[in-house]
Amino acid sequence: MSASHSVQARASPLTTPVTSFVHVFPDVSVSQCPGQSIAFNHACYEFPGAELRNVEARQYCEGRNGTLAMPKTPAVDAYIVGIIQYSGYQAGYWIGIEDPGPVNAAPLWSDGTPVTSGCQYDAFAEGEPNFLKFRDRMPPQCAMIGSDFLWSTDTCDYEKRFICQYVPDCPTGYHKLKDTCYGAKQAVLNYIQAESACAQDGGTLAMPKHLQTDFFLIGLMIREAPDEDFWIGIEDRRWEYNHMFADGIMLADCAFIKWSSIAPRDRAHMMNCIMYWSSRGYFWHDMPCMERMSYVCQIGEWEWMFMATLCNCKKKPKVRWYRPLLRDTYDADSSTLYIFT
Repeated sequence: MSASHSVQARASPLTTPVTSFVHVFPDVSVSQCPGQSIAFNHACYEFPGAELRNVEARQYCEGRNGTLAMPKTPAVDAYIVGIIQYSGYQAGYWIGIEDPGPVNAAPLWSDGTPVTSGCQYDAFAEGEPNFLKFRDRMPPQCAMIGSDFLWSTDTCDYEKRFICQYVPDCPTGYHKLKDTCYGAKQAVLNYIQAESACAQDGGTLAMPKHLQTDFFLIGLMIREAPDEDFWIGIEDRRWEYNHMFADGIMLADCAFIKWSSIAPRDRAHMMNCIMYWSSRGYFWHDMPCMERMSYVCQIGEWEWMFMATLCNCKKKPKVRWYRPLLRDTYDADSSTLYIFT
């Protein structure tokens, strides 16, 4: 799958505030984005020109019902980096990654989900994050996108620019959990048809990567159709017994796994698609992909298109995340046009 999304800016010096950008991404309308924030990939991003301490930046975003930006996927990270590159500002931008507090704990996004795990994309520079290192001898550290466009930490009391993220209301039939919308659908489809139906809504089959997401989805399914089974975004059609989420992340790299007592199984390589099994406590169970049942979609945090998968198709594939390439061109009126390729 490939994509080409453009960001257009008026011709101006590199120091022009990035709030002068106007960008329309089809998943979110401009009318849903507050103030001068920019619509991209089911969320809105604001780039205020002010320099604030980290706590003040957080308060600014939260006062507008948002958070500091959470670039959880390669495409969102590349989008933000592209705008930062245009701004020419070198001192760094605060983002929504927080010190977890306890020693040896993983850093957390502002919404409480872990940052550095096999289930998550990250772009930390080598040796980062430094939340725990020299904690007793250093002032508190906070996360930023630095002048090298990688994530790093710096003293929280330093004044820097920052990025806010706002998540608009979910479409009809969907319900919000953190920065993602989920919808349980009663229509009875096979797995391939369910994938297509979710894609038409701008999403994928739901990916329960964390216990909180699992509980949330179970609540939606019970409310929608309590006796039905539901397809979810896990399958092993490409590599037998190497189950993969709809965004390409390998299930084996994730901490949360919820198989039923007799799964996973396989009969002549036929049981390749995963469902929530309602009569067995909504544990996961593998079924033939052409079986027809209800399904759960999610809209928000995911990108399959920007992930490279390397494998010989006989062993577990190696997955490497990367940012989409960013190149700049010029249109007829000399405005800068950034294009993700």
